[in-house]
Amino acid sequence: MTDHAPADAVKNYQAVLDQIFGPNETSVKQIGNKIHNVLGALISSQFDKFSDCFLNRLTRLAGYYPAGSAGRVKIIQLLQDLTHPGNWAGPYAELVAIDFLNFHGVKKHFGDPIVLENKLPATETWASSFPNRVEADLDCSFPELLDVYADVKLFQDTADDYLSKLVADFQIKYPDAAVLPQKPVHIREIDGSVRQDLLKELESTAANKETHLQSKIVTGLSYRLAWERPSVLLSEGTLDPYHMAETHHQKVFSYTDKFTKNNSFVLVFVQPPWREHRLPVHLRVNQEFCRAMSRRVFCQYIHSAELHKNLFPKVTTQETLYDVSRTISAIVFLVDESPECADPSDLNVKAYSYTNPNAKTPLNSLFDSYMREWAPIERFTHDNY
Repeated sequence: MTDHAPADAVKNYQAVLDQIFGPNETSVKQIGNKIHNVLGALISSQFDKFSDCFLNRLTRLAGYYPAGSAGRVKIIQLLQDLTHPGNWAGPYAELVAIDFLNFHGVKKHFGDPIVLENKLPATETWASSFPNRVEADLDCSFPELLDVYADVKLFQDTADDYLSKLVADFQIKYPDAAVLPQKPVHIREIDGSVRQDLLKELESTAANKETHLQSKIVTGLSYRLAWERPSVLLSEGTLDPYHMAETHHQKVFSYTDKFTKNNSFVLVFVQPPWREHRLPVHLRVNQEFCRAMSRRVFCQYIHSAELHKNLFPKVTTQETLYDVSRTISAIVFLVDESPECADPSDLNVKAYSYTNPNAKTPLNSLFDSYMREWAPIERFTHDNY
């Protein structure tokens, strides 16, 4: 994305933060020898629209959380974490969501910005179903609506990141090899405990210069290889939003320790720019996928006796997935469109909002009105089966 040195990109980022938050309030440092997309875009003249959007977002955040406030401490921490070349997307996603939630709320609904970092006893969430959990940390609660909590998650397919790093490690030893992993859509994550086994399996192809490898460790995973550069490996595939919803929706249950049992809870997914990872990016496909995924979470388990612990063996209690799904009041998807923005002063975030027709604690009317500021709400009232 940029030819600038990492040190220059970090120095430029520090100057941006000093400009908005004041000197000496933030201190960022270079981590590693690579620049990730956000820092690279900020120093590149090719991404002026993104840079303008980013600066406007930080300016709004500085206004919502003045110096000395608890919220400012959290914002500064996220901005400092943003320099990490491998883990920038999570902090970036939180900044997008915090800005988005405040933009509509502070202007029309709440006198104060949303409250960041909320600690609850584990017994108030499904964290109590896991061993040795005494509390749960939730990203957001809302002034005047203290019975509503939200948590922000990065929306991504982590297996692609994992496989990219695996191939990079392989190419350190075999720099002339070209490797194309072929991952079926049902593989969302790869357990880090098998990393060395996967690397050894890939290295086993080197002796005979094999051009195809079917993994015996991860079912459905394969690789195409070429051993002399320049080489070009091509693959093709189709994205069915309904199939993706079927295979990806249980990812939501990875966050059950955040779901509040007796309060309204909103799960917010954020898709940052340049992080699509095979997720559908066309507007209509996004709408189809997000709707289908939310409906499966809300409605698929109505008549199911499947237990929470069937997905997560560490769970020690007997609740069903339907019990758990009922403690999600709404799911919101935010797609950051900053690189293609028309007006840098606007939010430049596309929102898709879905409420749970089977929620144990539905959203109250004030919060419902607040959500309708973002986008129309899909409620599934007559599609609940």
